[in-house]
Amino acid sequence: MILNGVLDNLRLFELKLEILTPTIITSTVGYRGFVHESLVHFIPGSILRGALLSEAIRVGSLEKEDINRLALSPDFALTPLLAIGKRGENLNHISPLKDSLVAHALSYTSKWPGEKRVKSPGAVRLKNESAWKLIRELFLKAKHGELGWGPGEGVSIEGRPVRRVNRHWEVVGTGDWTMAYVEVGIDRSRGASAPGILYAYEFLKPGCTYTGLMAVQKNSLLMKFLNEREKIKLYLGRGLSRGFGGAKLTMRKINPEEIQTNWIKNEIKSGEKVVFMALSPVFIDDRFPPIPVPPKKGDELVLDFNWYTKMLGEALNVKLKVKLVYGRKRASWVYRGWSLRTGTPKAPIKFQGMGSLLVCEATNAIPNHVALFLPVLGLGPSASFGFNQLIPLEQDPFWGEYR
Repeated sequence: MILNGVLDNLRLFELKLEILTPTIITSTVGYRGFVHESLVHFIPGSILRGALLSEAIRVGSLEKEDINRLALSPDFALTPLLAIGKRGENLNHISPLKDSLVAHALSYTSKWPGEKRVKSPGAVRLKNESAWKLIRELFLKAKHGELGWGPGEGVSIEGRPVRRVNRHWEVVGTGDWTMAYVEVGIDRSRGASAPGILYAYEFLKPGCTYTGLMAVQKNSLLMKFLNEREKIKLYLGRGLSRGFGGAKLTMRKINPEEIQTNWIKNEIKSGEKVVFMALSPVFIDDRFPPIPVPPKKGDELVLDFNWYTKMLGEALNVKLKVKLVYGRKRASWVYRGWSLRTGTPKAPIKFQGMGSLLVCEATNAIPNHVALFLPVLGLGPSASFGFNQLIPLEQDPFWGEYR
Protein backbone atom coordinates (compact mmCIF):
# COMPACT_ATOMS: atom_id res chain seq x y z
CA MET A 1 0.00 0.00 0.00
CA ILE A 2 1.37 3.45 -1.00
CA LEU A 3 1.18 5.60 2.11
CA ASN A 4 4.38 7.66 2.17
CA GLY A 5 2.80 10.61 0.39
CA VAL A 6 -0.26 10.40 2.65
CA LEU A 7 1.89 10.47 5.77
CA ASP A 8 3.70 13.55 4.47
CA ASN A 9 0.48 15.56 4.11
CA LEU A 10 -1.90 14.15 6.71
CA ARG A 11 -1.88 13.56 10.44
CA LEU A 12 -4.14 10.83 11.82
CA PHE A 13 -5.21 10.77 15.47
CA GLU A 14 -6.99 8.25 17.66
CA LEU A 15 -9.28 10.08 20.07
CA LYS A 16 -10.60 9.07 23.48
CA LEU A 17 -12.98 11.38 25.31
CA GLU A 18 -13.90 10.94 28.97
CA ILE A 19 -16.80 12.82 30.54
CA LEU A 20 -15.56 14.68 33.66
CA THR A 21 -18.68 16.52 34.85
CA PRO A 22 -22.38 15.83 34.16
CA THR A 23 -22.95 16.53 30.45
CA ILE A 24 -26.14 17.45 28.61
CA ILE A 25 -26.17 16.77 24.85
CA THR A 26 -29.84 17.07 24.02
CA SER A 27 -31.25 14.59 21.51
CA THR A 28 -35.00 15.15 21.95
CA VAL A 29 -37.15 17.74 23.72
CA GLY A 30 -40.46 16.74 25.26
CA TYR A 31 -43.69 18.58 26.03
CA ARG A 32 -43.24 22.38 25.91
CA GLY A 33 -39.50 22.02 26.40
CA PHE A 34 -39.78 20.65 29.94
CA VAL A 35 -38.09 17.30 29.26
CA HIS A 36 -34.72 17.03 27.54
CA GLU A 37 -33.30 13.58 26.69
CA SER A 38 -29.56 13.32 26.15
CA LEU A 39 -27.53 11.44 23.57
CA VAL A 40 -25.80 8.46 25.14
CA HIS A 41 -24.54 6.06 22.47
CA PHE A 42 -22.36 8.54 20.60
CA ILE A 43 -21.17 12.15 20.50
CA PRO A 44 -21.79 13.73 17.07
CA GLY A 45 -18.82 15.00 15.10
CA SER A 46 -20.39 18.45 14.93
CA ILE A 47 -20.40 18.67 18.76
CA LEU A 48 -16.73 17.66 18.94
CA ARG A 49 -15.79 20.10 16.17
CA GLY A 50 -17.48 22.99 17.93
CA ALA A 51 -15.86 22.12 21.27
CA LEU A 52 -12.37 21.92 19.70
CA LEU A 53 -12.64 25.23 17.85
CA SER A 54 -14.14 26.98 20.89
CA GLU A 55 -11.31 25.76 23.12
CA ALA A 56 -8.71 26.86 20.55
CA ILE A 57 -10.11 30.39 20.78
CA ARG A 58 -10.46 30.30 24.57
CA VAL A 59 -6.79 29.40 25.17
CA GLY A 60 -5.55 31.87 22.56
CA SER A 61 -4.10 29.39 20.06
CA LEU A 62 -6.36 30.64 17.26
CA GLU A 63 -8.12 33.89 16.45
CA LYS A 64 -11.71 34.21 15.31
CA GLU A 65 -10.46 34.91 11.75
CA ASP A 66 -8.61 31.57 11.84
CA ILE A 67 -11.82 29.79 12.90
CA ASN A 68 -13.70 31.44 10.04
CA ARG A 69 -11.08 30.16 7.58
CA LEU A 70 -11.29 26.63 9.01
CA ALA A 71 -15.10 26.72 8.88
CA LEU A 72 -15.30 27.97 5.29
CA SER A 73 -12.45 25.82 3.94
CA PRO A 74 -11.95 22.86 6.31
CA ASP A 75 -8.79 20.79 6.13
CA PHE A 76 -9.66 18.28 8.81
CA ALA A 77 -12.17 15.47 9.32
CA LEU A 78 -13.47 13.71 12.40
CA THR A 79 -15.80 10.81 13.05
CA PRO A 80 -18.58 10.58 15.63
CA LEU A 81 -17.26 9.38 18.98
CA LEU A 82 -18.74 5.99 19.91
CA ALA A 83 -19.34 4.80 23.48
CA ILE A 84 -16.85 2.12 24.59
CA GLY A 85 -17.11 1.89 28.39
CA LYS A 86 -16.69 3.67 31.70
CA ARG A 87 -13.79 4.86 33.81
CA GLY A 88 -12.22 1.93 35.66
CA GLU A 89 -12.55 -0.51 32.77
CA ASN A 90 -9.52 -1.47 30.70
CA LEU A 91 -10.20 0.65 27.60
CA ASN A 92 -6.65 1.45 26.45
CA HIS A 93 -6.59 -1.45 23.99
CA ILE A 94 -9.82 -0.41 22.22
CA SER A 95 -9.12 1.25 18.87
CA PRO A 96 -11.65 2.81 16.47
CA LEU A 97 -12.71 0.55 13.57
CA LYS A 98 -10.65 -2.42 14.79
CA ASP A 99 -12.33 -2.71 18.18
CA SER A 100 -15.12 -0.09 18.18
CA LEU A 101 -17.92 0.16 15.63
CA VAL A 102 -21.53 1.10 15.11
CA ALA A 103 -23.89 -1.86 14.60
CA HIS A 104 -25.24 -1.99 11.07
CA ALA A 105 -28.85 -2.49 9.97
CA LEU A 106 -28.61 -6.32 9.91
CA SER A 107 -27.21 -6.59 13.45
CA TYR A 108 -29.14 -8.39 16.18
CA THR A 109 -28.64 -9.53 19.74
CA SER A 110 -30.67 -11.31 22.41
CA LYS A 111 -33.25 -9.56 24.58
CA TRP A 112 -32.00 -11.52 27.58
CA PRO A 113 -30.18 -9.41 30.21
CA GLY A 114 -26.45 -9.96 30.13
CA GLU A 115 -26.40 -11.38 26.58
CA LYS A 116 -24.59 -8.82 24.43
CA ARG A 117 -23.11 -10.77 21.51
CA VAL A 118 -23.81 -9.33 18.07
CA LYS A 119 -25.15 -11.60 15.31
CA SER A 120 -25.59 -10.86 11.61
CA PRO A 121 -26.57 -12.88 8.54
CA GLY A 122 -23.82 -11.20 6.51
CA ALA A 123 -24.22 -7.63 5.25
CA VAL A 124 -22.00 -8.16 2.17
CA ARG A 125 -24.61 -10.60 0.84
CA LEU A 126 -26.94 -7.64 0.17
CA LYS A 127 -25.22 -7.35 -3.21
CA ASN A 128 -27.13 -10.41 -4.40
CA GLU A 129 -29.79 -11.24 -1.78
CA SER A 130 -32.67 -9.36 -0.18
CA ALA A 131 -32.51 -8.13 3.41
CA TRP A 132 -35.71 -10.02 4.21
CA LYS A 133 -34.20 -13.31 3.05
CA LEU A 134 -31.06 -12.73 5.15
CA ILE A 135 -33.03 -11.85 8.29
CA ARG A 136 -35.24 -14.92 7.81
CA GLU A 137 -32.15 -17.10 7.53
CA LEU A 138 -30.74 -15.64 10.74
CA PHE A 139 -33.90 -16.32 12.73
CA LEU A 140 -34.23 -19.84 11.32
CA LYS A 141 -30.77 -20.49 12.77
CA ALA A 142 -32.08 -19.10 16.07
CA LYS A 143 -35.03 -21.49 15.83
CA HIS A 144 -32.67 -24.43 15.38
CA GLY A 145 -30.64 -23.40 18.45
CA GLU A 146 -27.53 -22.24 16.57
CA LEU A 147 -27.38 -18.72 18.07
CA GLY A 148 -27.95 -19.36 21.75
CA TRP A 149 -31.34 -17.60 21.75
CA GLY A 150 -34.75 -18.33 20.27
CA PRO A 151 -36.42 -16.70 17.25
CA GLY A 152 -38.65 -14.55 19.46
CA GLU A 153 -35.75 -13.35 21.61
CA GLY A 154 -33.79 -11.34 19.04
CA VAL A 155 -33.79 -7.55 18.81
CA SER A 156 -32.29 -5.14 16.27
CA ILE A 157 -29.37 -3.04 17.53
CA GLU A 158 -28.93 -0.89 14.44
CA GLY A 159 -27.02 2.29 15.26
CA ARG A 160 -25.83 1.08 18.68
CA PRO A 161 -22.13 1.19 19.61
CA VAL A 162 -20.42 -2.21 19.77
CA ARG A 163 -16.94 -3.27 20.78
CA ARG A 164 -14.81 -6.33 20.12
CA VAL A 165 -14.26 -8.74 22.99
CA ASN A 166 -11.75 -11.45 22.08
CA ARG A 167 -13.10 -12.94 18.83
CA HIS A 168 -16.64 -11.65 18.96
CA TRP A 169 -18.46 -8.30 19.19
CA GLU A 170 -20.69 -7.12 22.03
CA VAL A 171 -23.14 -4.27 22.45
CA VAL A 172 -21.79 -1.55 24.73
CA GLY A 173 -24.10 -1.39 27.74
CA THR A 174 -25.13 2.23 28.37
CA GLY A 175 -28.25 1.62 30.46
CA ASP A 176 -26.78 3.17 33.61
CA TRP A 177 -24.88 6.04 31.98
CA THR A 178 -27.46 8.76 32.60
CA MET A 179 -29.30 10.51 35.41
CA ALA A 180 -31.83 13.35 35.41
CA TYR A 181 -31.51 16.90 36.70
CA VAL A 182 -35.03 17.87 37.84
CA GLU A 183 -36.18 21.34 38.91
CA VAL A 184 -39.42 23.29 39.25
CA GLY A 185 -40.85 24.58 35.98
CA ILE A 186 -41.11 28.36 35.46
CA ASP A 187 -44.18 30.14 34.13
CA ARG A 188 -42.55 32.73 31.90
CA SER A 189 -45.55 35.06 31.84
CA ARG A 190 -45.45 35.44 35.64
CA GLY A 191 -41.78 34.76 36.30
CA ALA A 192 -42.78 32.34 39.05
CA SER A 193 -43.00 28.60 39.50
CA ALA A 194 -45.56 26.84 37.30
CA PRO A 195 -47.99 24.82 39.43
CA GLY A 196 -47.60 21.09 38.97
CA ILE A 197 -44.81 21.46 36.36
CA LEU A 198 -41.26 20.17 36.60
CA TYR A 199 -38.53 20.29 34.00
CA ALA A 200 -35.83 17.67 33.61
CA TYR A 201 -32.51 17.45 31.82
CA GLU A 202 -31.05 14.00 31.32
CA PHE A 203 -27.26 14.06 31.58
CA LEU A 204 -24.30 11.75 31.09
CA LYS A 205 -22.52 10.69 34.26
CA PRO A 206 -18.80 11.39 34.76
CA GLY A 207 -16.58 8.54 33.58
CA CYS A 208 -18.43 7.69 30.36
CA THR A 209 -15.81 7.17 27.64
CA TYR A 210 -15.96 7.46 23.84
CA THR A 211 -13.55 6.92 20.95
CA GLY A 212 -13.17 8.03 17.33
CA LEU A 213 -10.74 9.24 14.68
CA MET A 214 -9.55 12.59 13.37
CA ALA A 215 -7.47 13.43 10.27
CA VAL A 216 -5.82 16.84 9.93
CA GLN A 217 -3.73 18.26 7.11
CA LYS A 218 -0.15 18.83 8.25
CA ASN A 219 -0.21 22.57 7.50
CA SER A 220 -3.69 23.17 8.94
CA LEU A 221 -4.22 26.08 11.31
CA LEU A 222 -5.76 23.52 13.64
CA MET A 223 -2.38 21.80 14.04
CA LYS A 224 -1.07 24.92 15.77
CA PHE A 225 -3.57 24.17 18.54
CA LEU A 226 -3.20 20.37 18.51
CA ASN A 227 0.62 20.36 18.51
CA GLU A 228 0.68 22.14 21.86
CA ARG A 229 -1.01 19.37 23.82
CA GLU A 230 -1.87 15.65 23.92
CA LYS A 231 -4.72 16.08 26.40
CA ILE A 232 -7.32 18.82 26.01
CA LYS A 233 -10.02 19.97 28.42
CA LEU A 234 -13.20 20.51 26.38
CA TYR A 235 -16.70 21.73 27.14
CA LEU A 236 -19.65 20.00 25.46
CA GLY A 237 -23.38 20.58 25.28
CA ARG A 238 -25.58 22.74 27.49
CA GLY A 239 -25.27 24.33 30.92
CA LEU A 240 -21.55 25.11 30.72
CA SER A 241 -21.88 28.15 33.01
CA ARG A 242 -23.40 25.85 35.65
CA GLY A 243 -20.54 23.34 35.58
CA PHE A 244 -22.00 20.91 33.06
CA GLY A 245 -20.15 19.59 30.02
CA GLY A 246 -16.56 19.14 31.17
CA ALA A 247 -14.61 16.45 29.27
CA LYS A 248 -11.02 15.32 28.70
CA LEU A 249 -9.91 14.55 25.15
CA THR A 250 -6.80 12.38 24.77
CA MET A 251 -5.17 12.24 21.34
CA ARG A 252 -2.70 9.65 20.05
CA LYS A 253 -0.99 10.09 16.71
CA ILE A 254 -1.28 6.85 14.72
CA ASN A 255 -0.16 5.48 11.36
CA PRO A 256 -2.76 4.67 8.66
CA GLU A 257 -1.84 0.98 8.94
CA GLU A 258 -3.34 1.01 12.45
CA ILE A 259 -6.86 1.42 11.06
CA GLN A 260 -6.49 -1.39 8.51
CA THR A 261 -8.58 -4.49 9.15
CA ASN A 262 -9.34 -7.60 7.15
CA TRP A 263 -13.02 -6.67 6.82
CA ILE A 264 -12.50 -3.19 5.29
CA LYS A 265 -12.10 -3.32 1.52
CA ASN A 266 -8.62 -2.26 0.41
CA GLU A 267 -9.41 -1.37 -3.20
CA ILE A 268 -12.58 -0.75 -5.19
CA LYS A 269 -12.55 -1.56 -8.90
CA SER A 270 -14.38 0.33 -11.63
CA GLY A 271 -17.92 -1.04 -12.02
CA GLU A 272 -17.64 -3.13 -8.83
CA LYS A 273 -20.64 -3.45 -6.52
CA VAL A 274 -19.70 -2.76 -2.91
CA VAL A 275 -21.67 -2.73 0.34
CA PHE A 276 -20.92 0.38 2.41
CA MET A 277 -21.73 0.76 6.10
CA ALA A 278 -22.52 4.29 7.29
CA LEU A 279 -20.14 5.15 10.12
CA SER A 280 -21.80 8.57 10.36
CA PRO A 281 -25.06 10.11 9.06
CA VAL A 282 -25.23 10.20 5.24
CA PHE A 283 -26.93 12.74 2.98
CA ILE A 284 -26.72 14.23 -0.50
CA ASP A 285 -27.25 17.87 -1.45
CA ASP A 286 -27.05 17.84 -5.25
CA ARG A 287 -30.70 18.71 -5.81
CA PHE A 288 -32.22 22.18 -6.26
CA PRO A 289 -32.59 23.83 -3.87
CA PRO A 290 -29.52 22.25 -2.23
CA ILE A 291 -31.22 20.91 0.92
CA PRO A 292 -29.44 17.85 2.39
CA VAL A 293 -31.64 14.75 2.12
CA PRO A 294 -31.05 10.99 2.57
CA PRO A 295 -29.77 9.11 -0.50
CA LYS A 296 -32.13 6.72 -2.23
CA LYS A 297 -31.89 4.16 -5.02
CA GLY A 298 -30.76 5.82 -8.24
CA ASP A 299 -28.87 8.68 -6.56
CA GLU A 300 -25.13 9.21 -6.87
CA LEU A 301 -22.68 9.75 -4.00
CA VAL A 302 -19.79 11.84 -5.30
CA LEU A 303 -16.26 11.80 -3.88
CA ASP A 304 -15.45 15.52 -3.86
CA PHE A 305 -12.58 16.22 -6.29
CA ASN A 306 -11.27 19.32 -4.50
CA TRP A 307 -11.49 17.67 -1.06
CA TYR A 308 -9.38 14.65 -1.97
CA THR A 309 -6.91 16.79 -3.91
CA LYS A 310 -6.44 18.89 -0.76
CA MET A 311 -6.34 16.09 1.81
CA LEU A 312 -4.53 13.28 -0.04
CA GLY A 313 -3.14 14.95 -3.15
CA GLU A 314 -5.27 12.50 -5.13
CA ALA A 315 -7.26 13.72 -8.16
CA LEU A 316 -10.39 11.57 -8.15
CA ASN A 317 -13.37 11.42 -10.46
CA VAL A 318 -15.51 8.82 -8.75
CA LYS A 319 -19.25 8.50 -8.26
CA LEU A 320 -20.99 5.77 -6.29
CA LYS A 321 -24.29 4.85 -7.93
CA VAL A 322 -26.74 3.82 -5.22
CA LYS A 323 -28.40 0.48 -5.98
CA LEU A 324 -29.95 -0.18 -2.55
CA VAL A 325 -30.34 1.59 0.79
CA TYR A 326 -31.24 -0.50 3.83
CA GLY A 327 -31.80 1.04 7.24
CA ARG A 328 -34.54 0.17 9.71
CA LYS A 329 -34.79 2.30 12.83
CA ARG A 330 -32.63 5.31 12.17
CA ALA A 331 -33.55 6.30 8.64
CA SER A 332 -34.19 9.92 7.75
CA TRP A 333 -33.35 11.64 11.02
CA VAL A 334 -33.21 15.44 10.99
CA TYR A 335 -30.34 17.48 12.45
CA ARG A 336 -30.75 21.14 13.32
CA GLY A 337 -28.47 23.49 15.20
CA TRP A 338 -27.39 27.02 15.94
CA SER A 339 -24.09 28.49 14.77
CA LEU A 340 -22.27 30.42 17.49
CA ARG A 341 -19.81 31.56 14.85
CA THR A 342 -22.38 33.34 12.69
CA GLY A 343 -25.18 33.80 15.23
CA THR A 344 -27.70 32.23 12.85
CA PRO A 345 -29.57 28.90 12.68
CA LYS A 346 -27.93 26.12 10.69
CA ALA A 347 -29.67 24.62 7.67
CA PRO A 348 -31.63 21.46 8.59
CA ILE A 349 -30.03 18.22 7.47
CA LYS A 350 -32.19 15.19 6.80
CA PHE A 351 -30.02 12.10 6.64
CA GLN A 352 -29.75 8.33 6.56
CA GLY A 353 -28.72 7.22 10.02
CA MET A 354 -25.55 5.64 11.35
CA GLY A 355 -25.37 1.90 10.67
CA SER A 356 -27.37 2.06 7.44
CA LEU A 357 -26.18 -0.16 4.59
CA LEU A 358 -25.78 1.12 1.04
CA VAL A 359 -25.06 -1.06 -1.99
CA CYS A 360 -23.25 1.10 -4.56
CA GLU A 361 -21.47 0.69 -7.88
CA ALA A 362 -18.30 2.70 -8.46
CA THR A 363 -18.01 4.51 -11.80
CA ASN A 364 -14.19 4.47 -11.56
CA ALA A 365 -11.60 2.66 -9.47
CA ILE A 366 -10.79 3.88 -5.95
CA PRO A 367 -7.11 3.25 -5.06
CA ASN A 368 -6.29 1.29 -1.93
CA HIS A 369 -4.95 4.22 0.11
CA VAL A 370 -8.08 6.25 -0.69
CA ALA A 371 -10.44 3.40 0.22
CA LEU A 372 -8.57 3.10 3.54
CA PHE A 373 -9.45 6.71 4.41
CA LEU A 374 -13.12 6.64 3.34
CA PRO A 375 -14.27 5.96 6.95
CA VAL A 376 -12.56 9.21 8.03
CA LEU A 377 -12.44 11.56 5.03
CA GLY A 378 -15.85 10.47 3.76
CA LEU A 379 -17.34 11.98 0.62
CA GLY A 380 -16.17 15.56 1.08
CA PRO A 381 -15.84 18.57 3.43
CA SER A 382 -18.96 17.50 5.35
CA ALA A 383 -16.63 14.99 7.07
CA SER A 384 -15.31 17.94 9.10
CA PHE A 385 -18.73 17.86 10.83
CA GLY A 386 -18.75 14.05 11.14
CA PHE A 387 -21.06 13.37 8.18
CA ASN A 388 -20.91 11.13 5.08
CA GLN A 389 -18.25 8.69 6.27
CA LEU A 390 -18.57 5.22 4.75
CA ILE A 391 -16.85 1.91 5.41
CA PRO A 392 -16.46 -0.29 2.30
CA LEU A 393 -17.03 -3.85 3.51
CA GLU A 394 -14.84 -6.70 2.36
CA GLN A 395 -16.70 -8.93 4.81
CA ASP A 396 -19.18 -8.46 7.65
CA PRO A 397 -17.28 -8.12 10.96
CA PHE A 398 -20.28 -9.54 12.85
CA TRP A 399 -20.88 -12.55 10.60
CA GLY A 400 -18.16 -15.15 11.07
CA GLU A 401 -19.04 -16.34 14.56
CA TYR A 402 -21.84 -18.77 13.66
CA ARG A 403 -21.13 -19.23 9.94
